[in-house]
Amino acid sequence: MKKLIFTIFLFFSLNCLASQGGFIRSGVIPNTPVAGQNVTIGIESSIVPCLGFYEETDLFYHLSNDNHITFVVAAIGVNPCPNIPGFSYQHNIGQLPAGNYTAQVYTVNFPEDLPQSINDPLGFALDDGFSFVVQGTPTSVPAISLISGLILLCVILIFTRRHIKKTILFTSVFLLTPFQVSAKDFILLISNEIGAPSVEDVVNNGSTSPPPDVYILDTFNDFRPDSVSYLLSERPYGQRLDLINQYPDWLLAKMYRYIVVNYPDNADSNDLLNSYDNDQFVLSATDLSTLTGVTSNSNEVTPSSESSNGNFIGEFISDLDITMAWQLSEGMGYIGIIDSGVATEHPAFKAFDENGQYLGGNLLDSYYQLDFGSGDFNIDEKEPFNTQGNALFEACDLADGEDDNLALSRTAGHGTHVAGVISAKDSNVSGICKNCGLGVSKWTKYATCLENANPPTMSITNDITKVSDIFATFASSGGYGTINWSGGIFRTNNGQIVNDENYCVNLDDAPVSRQENCDALELMRQFNVMMVSSAGNNRVKLQFPAGEKGTVAVGGLDSQGLYWNESPGIGGIFDIDSDDSNCPYSGAQNECGSNISNPPIDQKVDVVTQATAVRSTFYEGGIWNQDVGCTDEADGVIDGYGLCTGTSASSPQVAAIIQLMRSTNPLLPNGSYDPNLNTGLINILNSTSSRSVLKQGVNDYLGYGIPSASLALEKILGYSGEQLMKTRLTPMFEVVSTDANNHVYSPFPQLTTAFLIANGNDYESNPSAEPVIEFPSYWHGPNVNISEPRANFYVFTTNNNPFTGTKNMTPLRRMEKTVGNNRNDTYAINTAEIEAFHAEGFNYAGIEGYVLPACSPVSSCTPQGATRLYRDESDGMNHKLVTVSGNINPAPANSVFLGFVYLNVDADGDGLINGQEIILGTDIFKADSDGDDIPDGVEYPAAGVPYSDPLVSDIIYKHGFET
Repeated sequence: MKKLIFTIFLFFSLNCLASQGGFIRSGVIPNTPVAGQNVTIGIESSIVPCLGFYEETDLFYHLSNDNHITFVVAAIGVNPCPNIPGFSYQHNIGQLPAGNYTAQVYTVNFPEDLPQSINDPLGFALDDGFSFVVQGTPTSVPAISLISGLILLCVILIFTRRHIKKTILFTSVFLLTPFQVSAKDFILLISNEIGAPSVEDVVNNGSTSPPPDVYILDTFNDFRPDSVSYLLSERPYGQRLDLINQYPDWLLAKMYRYIVVNYPDNADSNDLLNSYDNDQFVLSATDLSTLTGVTSNSNEVTPSSESSNGNFIGEFISDLDITMAWQLSEGMGYIGIIDSGVATEHPAFKAFDENGQYLGGNLLDSYYQLDFGSGDFNIDEKEPFNTQGNALFEACDLADGEDDNLALSRTAGHGTHVAGVISAKDSNVSGICKNCGLGVSKWTKYATCLENANPPTMSITNDITKVSDIFATFASSGGYGTINWSGGIFRTNNGQIVNDENYCVNLDDAPVSRQENCDALELMRQFNVMMVSSAGNNRVKLQFPAGEKGTVAVGGLDSQGLYWNESPGIGGIFDIDSDDSNCPYSGAQNECGSNISNPPIDQKVDVVTQATAVRSTFYEGGIWNQDVGCTDEADGVIDGYGLCTGTSASSPQVAAIIQLMRSTNPLLPNGSYDPNLNTGLINILNSTSSRSVLKQGVNDYLGYGIPSASLALEKILGYSGEQLMKTRLTPMFEVVSTDANNHVYSPFPQLTTAFLIANGNDYESNPSAEPVIEFPSYWHGPNVNISEPRANFYVFTTNNNPFTGTKNMTPLRRMEKTVGNNRNDTYAINTAEIEAFHAEGFNYAGIEGYVLPACSPVSSCTPQGATRLYRDESDGMNHKLVTVSGNINPAPANSVFLGFVYLNVDADGDGLINGQEIILGTDIFKADSDGDDIPDGVEYPAAGVPYSDPLVSDIIYKHGFET
């Protein structure tokens, strides 16, 4: 009973302090230790503002003669915050003699800031400290200090004034050993110069047990590591390894040369760094703890009463001209998210039901689902945690009434909400990119069981060591065109977020920055994978990666379409510094409004979209942050659809638009921020947004304004004969592997490149296919040669039939299956085929272009200049897509007629294949159809943004008339 009373006491103490803008953040485990018993310092890291820790980090501990404990730890800010109290961080300080103790916990941003003695600066006080008694004999009566007494008085006052409307419980829990603070990690970049050891040799030599007499790296001889491992978890082999060995200066090769080295916690960081500086084979060394914070910027404001009808998906779809855009394109290809996972069984995402019936959902299977946090392929946000019978997790194991060693978490919904904005597909909500295949990279992991929560629940944390691994995987292996990360990295100083404006611009001047993260982001750019990221919710400068050149940074608007600022100062909504009285939280992570641009023009907010009370899919019954209204029931009903506020909800809106744009012309590069250029996707996004259209220019708070998906697609599709084009042709790249006995076809260079540099089986461009003249090289980085792009035929990029004006085009849906060393990528054209292939073990892998629908009789229904496309199944699993020209030519044996396409033939050499000229109405035998001395392929480039109308002359004065 006394233990229960003490827990209730702590619960109300927390609420009382919360009402004053502060929290109890630290304490001792157990509550009333006994002499001879191990004592643990506990920190609540899952209440606002959240604190995050590496699995191993540094600390400082001091016990004075008057029994005062000083505890300093390097901690980081993490957002969003589940806001579930409990000691989710702990460090064992050993046994203490009987007596009365006081303790104070401090935090610093970096390990190098930790004090070396009690006389050094101690950092930022986490809270007001706490007191406890170590009993000489067991007792359950806690010691209550004067401060605690005042807190109890506050509790009494709360009780007398109002009823408690929500339950917040406080608990003391232990963590498993991997989460104890016991060691130091460093990231090293190993040299590739002649004579340098291979990374594999360094890791194998450093991991030898017992340790070798002499290490390969001299620094290991001076300071023996506990362990050595790779930064990128999947190691190259086969074709990828050959390319890396052939091009050692390639950025992808560099990423594989990063390693993680672990040392005992008593190792001196400065001595280690000095040793690395003197090692000729170590190019750089970084203390792992210098990465300071991760934020998934979302859901941090309770929806207002007038915003609770649950109809917000329609608002942002209307604001962004999405409905009009869908008349042009509903999207295809591959978009990935980095988040907390997704509700894999949600009806808005599932491709198939339990009986194999095709449902049409966009969530992709197989290697499109990666859990970097747990190291498996389960991306479900509420994946059960296997307790393996550990008593520390027993309460969470039994929370569902079953003793099955499976512990569950209530904390879920963020990733599901983001995924729904992008590509949900059911009668309740519609994602923006209706037909885009969705891949998910989960990077959260379980920390501990909060046993006194109601019900007990597993707490989660972001695995911030996986950022570069995820980036590199998305860039080179996934085939994605667009990545959304509704989050970022930041650091704090004395409770305030520090503006790291030059995270990757000048690494020497930005101690928080991490070379491997910047390299991995640059790798994405080299592969032309678009990173879209949320600006942040703290009314400060952009965070990494939103603030980096080449990233699309997305800010937030409120429900009135104004800059999102929950607590404007006297100067109005753009006064972001003078008032925070209406912010949901106080301190650094006040979640009070959208972050703003950094000073350099290429490190700025690009566009803004709705950020408040956005309705999307949610994990059914899930609670991400109950105190700020981000739950399944935030819209009034528990049904798998809920509301969240923040730029995390803004970013996926723009990521989906980018993929709509990318699928409309897959050959467009990422481009740059400048709206005055027509070089790529970012240029088009910014030039067609509201402030650009109104000639208002860029703004630190609003960027180029609200994007218009329809205007962006119109600019990509262009005009011919003064008529808006509603589709265009693009090459169907073809790669083959003799080893895998497989043919793969895709209109997306990123996917084709992923096969060409894949591990394992060797792929090459089909040597029997025609070169793609207008796209002579794949995107993969400078000075690296892989197979040139080849394609025998071209497919359409939208489902608009150019001849009938109807939406009756046939999508080619890729299905994939691997049996032993044999792989089959085949293409289905209807539901019956999809279900039949799925029954044979094929996974659904998205849409790879559209073809003109099959018809009969072919002799009279073949579209002008088109050729027939067949799926040839004569070679077992190795299905091929083959074309047959002419009405009298027979179909291949064991084949299925899929529809009509256009061959890779350019009769007049103007850069446009004949089929594209037929669609445009230009002359297939005349390079300059309108006679303005500009070739048709320049006016309407196959791999660029339309320059002008190829059927309307750009010559104003002819034959000297101007004289």
